[in-house]
Amino acid sequence: MRLAVYTDYIYRREDGRVYGERAFVLFLTALADHVDELTVVGRLDPRPGTWHYPLPESTRFVALPYYESLTRPHQAIGSMFRSLGRFWRVLGHVDAVWLMGPYVHSLAFAPLAVLRRRRTTLGVRQDLPALARLRSRRRSLHLAADVLESTWRLYARRLPIVTVGPDLARNYGHARKVLPVVVSLVSERDLGAPGRDWDGPRRILSVGRLEPEKNPLLLVDVLARLQEAGGDWHLVVCGDGPLKPDVETRAVELGVADRVELRGYVPLREGLLDVYRTAHVFLHVAWSEGLPQVLFEAFATGLPTVATAVGGVPEAVGDAALLVPPGDVEAAAVAVERLAGDAERRRRLVAAGLRLAREHTLEAETARVAAFVLGGIDAGTMGSVGDEGTTSSSAADKIENKQFGVARRGFDRDEVRSFLRAVAAEHRKVVTALAEAVAEAEAQREQASKSWIARSPIADIGRHVESVLTAAAEAALQMQAEAERELVALRVELEHLLAARDQIVHEKVADPSPNGVASADQQAEPTPGDP
Repeated sequence: MRLAVYTDYIYRREDGRVYGERAFVLFLTALADHVDELTVVGRLDPRPGTWHYPLPESTRFVALPYYESLTRPHQAIGSMFRSLGRFWRVLGHVDAVWLMGPYVHSLAFAPLAVLRRRRTTLGVRQDLPALARLRSRRRSLHLAADVLESTWRLYARRLPIVTVGPDLARNYGHARKVLPVVVSLVSERDLGAPGRDWDGPRRILSVGRLEPEKNPLLLVDVLARLQEAGGDWHLVVCGDGPLKPDVETRAVELGVADRVELRGYVPLREGLLDVYRTAHVFLHVAWSEGLPQVLFEAFATGLPTVATAVGGVPEAVGDAALLVPPGDVEAAAVAVERLAGDAERRRRLVAAGLRLAREHTLEAETARVAAFVLGGIDAGTMGSVGDEGTTSSSAADKIENKQFGVARRGFDRDEVRSFLRAVAAEHRKVVTALAEAVAEAEAQREQASKSWIARSPIADIGRHVESVLTAAAEAALQMQAEAERELVALRVELEHLLAARDQIVHEKVADPSPNGVASADQQAEPTPGDP
């Protein structure tokens, strides 16, 4: 079987070699061990260069037009339309696709894949609406995240989906079929619990991006609290992000700057595992998570762990970590102190963590994903959840396959049209929300113009506020108009694709193969005139 995987990651090319930005590339490329051919689809940075994760030479890479980020929706949507033809051609060379989302591109790619009768599976790694609200106060971004998420859930009612962790699986409880997985990057050979000296200085390790949802300032607060209690603790943070200056400032303010080491990004196979092995406690204090892979990296190296009870963490880790409420400095510090003073508790946590890491190695998890995506298993044996959030039975799977048969035959014309109608309905919600935002901005502008500030000596400030609100309203109206045009263009493009498919079917019926039935390859390949 030939598999294509899409995720909204950036890649770079240098001297003919393609490099991935994120460690998740290791998980994606490990799928090559379970398929005949793997194709990775992603946006290519026009600037040449390397990153830490080169794609294997045996992995095919298809570059999509570049855009900087989803915070620039015009770039993202423009890239999506320019990517449709490229993805259509990818579908001519694969048997199955795994589309990570919810992203602008994956929303467009899914109908194309089912139109070409390819096995189509969705994927989700994070709660996008929650993440958008943690990272930004911009209402337009919140709206965009909401519509992407709701549309992705709508798609999942007809297509199977892989979720990272059990918490996200519950979000998709009405999906056709759900497989919760662990994104583990550790292999069997990485497992082991080195001896640690608890009598001297002790190191707290945290690994992750320095972003608002990771709450990195709390790490410094916990260190300061432990120092006040008389402990000899040091903090090592591996990760980069926009909050790095804030972390440095907080360390200076609390008088622990000499005990904080910010190492930046450390690749897993280029020293990170060694950092885990030399630490004493792993501390993860995020506000929001699906199921962080760093927990399983800590488990694999026998590192006692304290983590916030968010997302899928409590259900997934069980008794392998001490869990604390998010944002609670005192609770986190007390948990670290308990580990330092209780050798038996450390032993139990390490044993439970190693057991979990052994059950969820890179090899084991990619094998599960490949089997699910390629449709070669009964998902009921894989711990998938059905409409009621329970494990599916084989009988129920047979009934569901009889009703929908998506994995075997793809969507028919009516089903694709139903997709379009549903997307249009979600789009109307966004347009309505944008209109409300415009009205709100207009009301604030009107109120500002009538307020005392317009008559005060600092009226210039009032006029500045008014101009900002006016610009925001005009931008919202422009986004609304462009979104309407883009939806129309997408619907026209998909109608053309439907017509092309009907033409293919008509030609195959008029000119059948010698045995009277068109071969699978003939059914899959478009005519030269197809998009």
